[in-house]
Amino acid sequence: MNAMSAHDWRGSFSGSSEIKFEVLERTDVVIFHFHYPWLEVNYFQCERSQNITVIDMTFCLHQLDMYALKLSDFLEIGDECQFKVDFNASIQNAYGLFYDEYSPQTSKQSEISYSLVTNLQDKYARFVFPCLDEPTFKARFSLVATFNASVFDLVLFNSPQTSETNLGGLKTVFFEKTVPMPTYVVAIAFVKNFDVQEKTVPPNEYRDYPVLHRMFYPKELAPYVQAPLELATESMEVFEGLFNIGYPMKKCDHFPVRSLNVLGMENWGLITYSLMDLLYKSEDFGIKHELSASSLVVHEMAHQWFGNLVTMNWWDNIWLNEGFATFMSNTGLQLIKPELKAQERFYTGKLWVALDMDAFSSTHPIHQPDLGSFDLITYYKSCGVLSMLEFSMGRDNFFAGVSRYLEKFKYSNADVDDLWAMLSLGSNHSIGNISALMDTWINQKHVPIVNVTFDEENIYLKQSAYCYMCTQQQRSKNRWSIPLTYTFPDDNVGVFHTFTLDSETAVIPLNRATQPSWIKFNTNSTGLYRMFYSKPNILKEFETTISQEAINSQSNSSLDNYSLSLPYMDRGNLVIDALAAAKVNLLTYREALEFASSALMKEQNQGAIELMLDDKFGLSHVFERLTRNGYQFLVNKFVIKHLKRLYPGFDMASWTPTTEQPVDFKARILELLCLEGYQPCLDEALDLFQKWEEADGNLKIHPYIKDVLFPTVSRYGSLAQWEYMLNRTRYNKEDLMLYKLWSTKDSTLIRRILDEHFFNSPNIKEETSRLLTSLYYSSKCNQPGSMVVWELIKTHWKDLYESYGYMDLFGELLTAVFSNFDSPSNLHELLYAASTLGHLNDSFYYAQGLESVAYNIKWKDYYLYECVQVFEELTK
Repeated sequence: MNAMSAHDWRGSFSGSSEIKFEVLERTDVVIFHFHYPWLEVNYFQCERSQNITVIDMTFCLHQLDMYALKLSDFLEIGDECQFKVDFNASIQNAYGLFYDEYSPQTSKQSEISYSLVTNLQDKYARFVFPCLDEPTFKARFSLVATFNASVFDLVLFNSPQTSETNLGGLKTVFFEKTVPMPTYVVAIAFVKNFDVQEKTVPPNEYRDYPVLHRMFYPKELAPYVQAPLELATESMEVFEGLFNIGYPMKKCDHFPVRSLNVLGMENWGLITYSLMDLLYKSEDFGIKHELSASSLVVHEMAHQWFGNLVTMNWWDNIWLNEGFATFMSNTGLQLIKPELKAQERFYTGKLWVALDMDAFSSTHPIHQPDLGSFDLITYYKSCGVLSMLEFSMGRDNFFAGVSRYLEKFKYSNADVDDLWAMLSLGSNHSIGNISALMDTWINQKHVPIVNVTFDEENIYLKQSAYCYMCTQQQRSKNRWSIPLTYTFPDDNVGVFHTFTLDSETAVIPLNRATQPSWIKFNTNSTGLYRMFYSKPNILKEFETTISQEAINSQSNSSLDNYSLSLPYMDRGNLVIDALAAAKVNLLTYREALEFASSALMKEQNQGAIELMLDDKFGLSHVFERLTRNGYQFLVNKFVIKHLKRLYPGFDMASWTPTTEQPVDFKARILELLCLEGYQPCLDEALDLFQKWEEADGNLKIHPYIKDVLFPTVSRYGSLAQWEYMLNRTRYNKEDLMLYKLWSTKDSTLIRRILDEHFFNSPNIKEETSRLLTSLYYSSKCNQPGSMVVWELIKTHWKDLYESYGYMDLFGELLTAVFSNFDSPSNLHELLYAASTLGHLNDSFYYAQGLESVAYNIKWKDYYLYECVQVFEELTK
């Protein structure tokens, strides 16, 4: 039981922590975690003997925040003991127990919403109360909290409240004991000026009790609460059905936090979210934000099973939590909101970003022996591996195994071998030894690229590592067990063949009467491997088929179009694989770009187009490098030539989605054409913005069109128009407009955004890292603007680093920064920064930054001129 008093709430708090435990090994020392040097043992009791006392207490292993209690006698195996300590602790910044507030548009002091709220992952429970702060030490927690009733309205905890007293203005609240759980998902929130919306999910076949969901929020944000609340309840029911296990608690609170330094935290029964990333209303925001916010909610709900119900033994398997939650977020959203196309967009977005990071030799495996990282490899690459496994096993077999895993280890801990064992119990799959196969994917870095060619009799395969800066010897060192899928031109719809490649080379007999014109591997992009088609003229054969498929699909450009021998994912992935091969010098950029140009020129499908234009492995990575080196005009000409055919018939002012196109397809094409300067698009966008400005922002415009309008005006409009947008930005529903302002090419305006929104107070806003990352990805072709951001990062390095504690939360920003450096002087700049900025050179991201800069320099030296020549020819 933890008793807490939040009296001196702006600086510190006090409490008592009572810890009960059973002895598993004979000992006369008891060790627990607490960060602060002040605490006092109130009592120590052992049921077997009342004579055992504490004779000494030592603050040992300071870096691990451990206390040791030396006892007067030995505790024996099976003894049940308890001790109580009184303590004082401090209010923190962004972790532990910290202060958060939201100022409404009225700016009235009496209407400010604020809270003291916890964020304890991964090692910050010890900053709030004495405990055994490791994931294997699951316990049942109860709370008694006392606070000044004039300062806070209520207090929230993981479990429901049972009673309260109010004496002399001090309110004391008692809570139920929780289910067994690790310390890092304990949550407490002292709350002032928050409203609440509720929804109860009735009992079902998986549980015999209702579950109350409550969404807390600042009053003025009421319109943006219903959608995420509905989604939370729906996802809970979907997961109960998929896992055959009911949600084990009687309530689930959802609490938005203005300055949370992560997107969300899955605290059992009291989930916290970054406020600006959670709240949305479909009619006000574009599909990108709706998808992002929806993914966040479903991700945190998935954690109630993966992470909370079953917890990894140690942080080296954090990917089990985060990879599964990401995988289940995609799966759940596909069932609840199929129109968002979460699974498809994962493959055309987040996954490629992770695989780009994974292609550097400085990357790390999914499973890390000591402490895992909260980075893109952990979240997205691991999700891709799980998706591949599900496809290989079949969905029913896969989820049957997952259900067995959750049932066997519920309220306990498990590791990856336990998961493979439960999945292997099913006999209805044909992938052999799951553990042996998956070990090759989680215990080594990179993904494989498979070289394939064929003749009249056989298919010839050879695997190696996909790595930018590795030598041939390094690329040949790794081996994967790869569940390959492949199709022939004459296969029936939905038919594919399988082969597991678990050696460096292999030969598959064709057993066909005639040699096929092509063989396409990685059907529907379900595998996490690259393909290099080395057979001469094979790309020409693919071109012929793509041309015919594109013509056939013009009347049906739905993302669900699988009626062709090359579905849209396969068509897009052929371009991705060709350009990815060029990045590692297996294919010339001329061959890859000519193939990509031919495919894009004819393509009608949104999914295929977005794959072909991908930032990391598609055409956009070439666009970015050309723009950075002064060839923006070639990029403009290329985009306009290839996509203007899709422009006729648009009407931004009255446009609404139609069933003939995916809901955001036209808006995506508009954005590309407008930002690359297509004059008819620019004229229409600037005219519509003028009308919107004249109406003082009250003109009704579809949110997908807003996603086009604001960045276009930011780049091509007048300074007065840019000023008007800047003045409308606030830390509430118009936060997203701030992202659009970053499309400007004027580095002085970028500096103004940073100064006015983030660096205008002594304390750096905790969400700055993510906002700056978005800035970098939004303005990555703007080299002067990039240097402005880098200068500000260096200036505020200490504040930023201290705000984020562990480097993973800061890493996405650093990755984005370093990805823009492409000259020897940039490399020297980075090396010098490491000598002057504390902890920078301790980071995995610094090592990857050095390699990224080296690769960018190499790319410019080896490939830039070739790409310029090809673009000049393709845009004539």
